[in-house]
Amino acid sequence: MEQFLLDKIECVRIKMVEEATVQRSLTHYKVVALSHELDRYIVLYQKLKKRKHGVIQQRNDLVIAY
Repeated sequence: MEQFLLDKIECVRIKMVEEATVQRSLTHYKVVALSHELDRYIVLYQKLKKRKHGVIQQRNDLVIAY
């Protein structure tokens, strides 16, 4: 699952950059939609990593893990 998310993140990131280049805009609705999709995959990946490493709480520089 972790590798799938990393591959998906990279794929969507490349699509977003390509679309921004084609549209010559970072605010074009297609670029923004890809950015939102990318954000969702990044959040899923972060949640997976957090569960995998047993992080209970994170505040500033302090990480408490079990």
